Amino acid sequence: SEAAAELRKTAHNMMPEILLQEGLVEAVGHFCRTVARNSGTDIHFQTTGPLRPFDTHMELAIYRVVQELVHNILKHAAATEAIVQMGFSDELFDLSIEDNGIGMPEKIRCGVGLSSMRERIDEIGGRMSIRHGNPGVILIASVPTHPEIRAIRDLARAS
Repeated sequence: SEAAAELRKTAHNMMPEILLQEGLVEAVGHFCRTVARNSGTDIHFQTTGPLRPFDTHMELAIYRVVQELVHNILKHAAATEAIVQMGFSDELFDLSIEDNGIGMPEKIRCGVGLSSMRERIDEIGGRMSIRHGNPGVILIASVPTHPEIRAIRDLARAS
């Protein structure tokens, strides 16, 4: 029974059920509400534009970036508030995550977590940048919504 429980946990971590059943917006909203309820940090979640589904690979990548950054905020930022915003348009999906914490130390700017987030965004044809606010940090990612636009961007990067 322990092995079965561990297998379920591993499978859930690979592809959360809520992401499969309800989609990206519901999964991220649920994640933000759960984290806010269980931590000392208020996590606000907003969307703009007409919501749209993406392929499973893209939704999982975005979900994992949100998870990683929110966990980093809780672990390192000493923030009292954070906001996760997702913007939908015909051409682009935008993600921004901002906190009012202490900023990002140099050793974390080069860390595995940020490299992993950048790789996830790159894999789906997007771009990611980090701005250091006063206070806090803002991560901004933009991903073309159409696969053919992402493919063109990938070709341009390769040459």
